[in-house]
Amino acid sequence: MRTFEELARKSDEELSLLWGALLIAKEEYPRLDLRAQVRRVEELAAGIGRKPPLRTLNRYFFETLGFRGNEEEYYDPRNSYLNDVLDRRIGIPISLATLYVEIARRAGLSAQGIGFPGHYLARCGRSIVDCFHGRVLDRRGCRDLLAKVGEGRVRFSRGLLVPSPARLTLVRMLDNLKGAYLARNEPRRSLRFVEMTLALVPDSCSHVRDRGLLRLQVGDPGRALDDLEKYLCDTPEAPDHPQVLAQADIARRLLAQFN
Repeated sequence: MRTFEELARKSDEELSLLWGALLIAKEEYPRLDLRAQVRRVEELAAGIGRKPPLRTLNRYFFETLGFRGNEEEYYDPRNSYLNDVLDRRIGIPISLATLYVEIARRAGLSAQGIGFPGHYLARCGRSIVDCFHGRVLDRRGCRDLLAKVGEGRVRFSRGLLVPSPARLTLVRMLDNLKGAYLARNEPRRSLRFVEMTLALVPDSCSHVRDRGLLRLQVGDPGRALDDLEKYLCDTPEAPDHPQVLAQADIARRLLAQFN
């Protein structure tokens, strides 16, 4: 599988999270040997043996291997590229949890990622693991974490702890990179990650809007207008209509100048 778009066409059952995350990294590192990176993960899993207890797995991942959260440079894009996380042993919650889950599975354990609001988590067996802080969370710990990262906007429920499908996890990774490059004023790179997201979820109205806004920024008003008009048509009750309408008007004026 050579391209992300090819992977995105796979069914949910066939979609590989590890392969998808490495194809995302290949956007930054075009010569990245994906199979070699998979072998790195397999070798790490082999170092712990078969079906270790949770305490042993956590000691191996967080202490022996030294994976930890990058609190100092949280928004550094390298925290989202799995090869960089493997090299540097630091990342953000979603990249660390992805590696944790992939290692745990290869060691014969049942493990899944959890799309917890604002802070991606992992589940191993019945335990919830915060891979960014290297700790196991009980229900109260999950509530406290939500209160911190959700700032009271989300109410805790058991539904927040269900496993996240690979497709949605990849969308979240791409959203992180889109935001990281927007913060660096690199709209063209952000646009590429939105395009990849729409390969995964082509009906996502919010990403169609974002693609339109970014196309406008990079000087493509024609296709920007197509996206913005589609968003306005498909989401008649969206609260951001005035702002999107204003951007669509800018696209129209630019097109008129070209004509």
